[in-house]
Amino acid sequence: MCPSSTYLSIDPLLAIHDLGDALERRRIPLIGGKAVKEPTAKIMAELDIASSAAAIAAHYSGLIDALIVDSVDAGATSGISVHVFDTPTLMQTIDDRVRLATFVLERAREIQAP
Repeated sequence: MCPSSTYLSIDPLLAIHDLGDALERRRIPLIGGKAVKEPTAKIMAELDIASSAAAIAAHYSGLIDALIVDSVDAGATSGISVHVFDTPTLMQTIDDRVRLATFVLERAREIQAP
């Protein structure tokens, strides 16, 4: 479910009949509490929700098995009850995109392994 804005893009999609169920069978871009491009941090502030990885994890509790956070946020993940993996997430080049995609796929394999 990335990259996308939690409250502006993802939640309205989850409200569509059967889509939330479909996503539950599958798998937010904040870095240092600030949204990369989306108005996520602004919306979270307006909803009086902390702009943090922990708040995102709590919001999607029961829907996600893991959360990828930017390395900047690696120290602010206590209390998150799913697998948390940190790596640089800001994608500015094709190499950044390939590296992040590879990282995500490798972590997915880790949590899927018996």
